[in-house]
Amino acid sequence: MKHTQKTKSITCSIVSTGIVMPVNTIDEIISPGYYKVDACGVTADDGFPEEVDVSCISAYLEVNDTNHISDNLKSAAVGQTLFYTNASGGSAAYHRSGINRNGRVEWSCWTDIGAATTTDIQDGAITAQKLSADVRAQIYNNTAAISAERTRAMGQEGLLNDALEVEKQRALKAEYDAAEDGMHQALRALFVAAGAEYNGSGTDVTKTTPWGEPVIHKAGHYCLNGLGDITEEQMLDIYNAGELKNNLVGFYAYNDKIRTFIPSKISGQEGYGTISLSGILSGAALVESVVFTVRDNLVERLGVLFTSGTAYSSFNGCSNLVYIQKMNLSNITSLTSFFDKCSSLVSVKIINLKCNLDWAYSVAISKESVLYTIQNAAPTSAMTVTLHPDAYSRLADDTDIVSALEAQPLISLVSA
Repeated sequence: MKHTQKTKSITCSIVSTGIVMPVNTIDEIISPGYYKVDACGVTADDGFPEEVDVSCISAYLEVNDTNHISDNLKSAAVGQTLFYTNASGGSAAYHRSGINRNGRVEWSCWTDIGAATTTDIQDGAITAQKLSADVRAQIYNNTAAISAERTRAMGQEGLLNDALEVEKQRALKAEYDAAEDGMHQALRALFVAAGAEYNGSGTDVTKTTPWGEPVIHKAGHYCLNGLGDITEEQMLDIYNAGELKNNLVGFYAYNDKIRTFIPSKISGQEGYGTISLSGILSGAALVESVVFTVRDNLVERLGVLFTSGTAYSSFNGCSNLVYIQKMNLSNITSLTSFFDKCSSLVSVKIINLKCNLDWAYSVAISKESVLYTIQNAAPTSAMTVTLHPDAYSRLADDTDIVSALEAQPLISLVSA
């Protein structure tokens, strides 16, 4: 194992539930199950194989056990199988076993599964449900070697005939395919329960976004908050990020994976929920759509209240952001850098605006957004709404906009 100067960190979560387990080493993970392990700055003393460069890795760990006390055996056995990808994109798989004696597990050395020997790959050490795609490909491509080793280990002589070998390969691949399909089905159930839709029809379908535009919901993809081409991998990142929640200032800032979020479930009348969004999505350049709340008893709960007087840099740097659900700014007296660099923003409805608003970067901001914001503003003194020069030339003389400004004499529309 290559030693590193990085600060040690190990994050372990149960894949089926997302629950994060506090661990100092992976030697401590002995309960049967399937885990996601992210580590930096660790060594072999932390339970990892010597051969693994863990300056920064992402790995999956499968744990199984046997020989329980109830089986009238002297000791309990534990097996760990580690599938990992390092920072350079390399992949490998290792296995080790341990004996639980008097409440303490004594671990054997890690064995590289890629060696393809009967001592490296034992029955029950690997389950198809937990193998990553590259490991499955490696094992499948080496089926002939593995089958031959198993045949010799059982005391049989000679190689398997071609027909038997082909059948073994077919059966193994069918097992992997069935296990992989089961994993996808389980994830799909989680994502749909969280509010996403899955297109399993085999053909693309057309839906309508929350901002009123058509969107293609691609076959074999998820649709959430108006995005119809979300892959399973992207949906897993969205699901793991969780809901937009109260008072999480900067919690999602500079997230480089999330395209949208699971909406919060806020009940009550419009504006009942309160969220402090100061800096919460600052620098989250991949975010495309933000929905704060979901429908409750068929009534859409919108207009989430901001809690602080100053909402700063909430969407600063969200260059791919297109849609934001309606916001209630009745408590806000300043919007410092609120929409800076939001160059793709099209739709956002604001109610109870009381201070200057800057859309200087938002060249494609819709007429509906500007008109709605002016009509539903609540100014107490003179204030300005600043538009990108192209948006200003497109909207400044619009009859509906002009009429709305005449009805709101404290508001001025200006060009950046």
